[in-house]
Amino acid sequence: MSNKKKIVIAFQGERGAYSAIAARKFFGERAQMLPCPSFDAVFKAVSARRASHGVVPLENSVAGTIHRSYDLLARHSLVIAGEISLRIAHNLLALPAKAKGMKRLRQIKRVYSHSQALDQCEQFLTRHPWMEVVSFRDTAGAAQYVAERKRADEAAIASSEAARLYHLAVVADHLESNPENYTRFGVVARPFAQGGDVLRGNKVSLLLTLPHVAGSLSRFLVQCAGRGMNLTKVESRPLLGKPWEYMFYVDFEHAFSPETLKRALTALKAEAATLTIIGAYDRGATYEL
Repeated sequence: MSNKKKIVIAFQGERGAYSAIAARKFFGERAQMLPCPSFDAVFKAVSARRASHGVVPLENSVAGTIHRSYDLLARHSLVIAGEISLRIAHNLLALPAKAKGMKRLRQIKRVYSHSQALDQCEQFLTRHPWMEVVSFRDTAGAAQYVAERKRADEAAIASSEAARLYHLAVVADHLESNPENYTRFGVVARPFAQGGDVLRGNKVSLLLTLPHVAGSLSRFLVQCAGRGMNLTKVESRPLLGKPWEYMFYVDFEHAFSPETLKRALTALKAEAATLTIIGAYDRGATYEL
């Protein structure tokens, strides 16, 4: 495979991270993975052409929007080229041991994981108060750390894939407090890197600002409703340098022809102060872990 066609996917965290699993589901096993220490590093890797694409979490059904990902979309000239959702299943991973069940759980005194994963497993951790909770940079990194330290009294909350990669045992599975725990990941790319029509797919993501006058948001939403757009996300974020003014992220699904979609976007632009298309792609599949 030539360098021009090589698929290199940047993601935040270590191998076994949920973002890496999402990337594998989206691109297949032949894609080359590029672990990055932060979301910022993912965007920089794609912008600098060290990676062809990046995969970052956009929102979680329990915790809500991952604001850092959206803020980086506003700052970088990258677009959302696809999406995929995972049903997140958290596991307690530790060194293999003879003890099983509650006896093994009693041996674990410290648990590492990303703060969001710890929050999502609050009920499990409350039922096991002897476990000290320690926030870590990412879930898979926590699993790697536990494997390297080789302490029988330490564990990580991470994916079953992380258990396989770092040779850890699954002491307890499905720790998440809410079983309907899904994360939607965005596939980010350089503009036109995906090729073809920029208005492909049946879903569109917009970044916009509205005139700072009464009724501007209402008029924008009336345009969306009148044209049959199925709004799946409307969220405001502070507009830097302009206190109490906001930019908006809007996602909508549609069944328009390319020409109808262009006319609809033209009508929306007329209601906005600024409007940027930050993604046009197919609605993503959902996978269980």
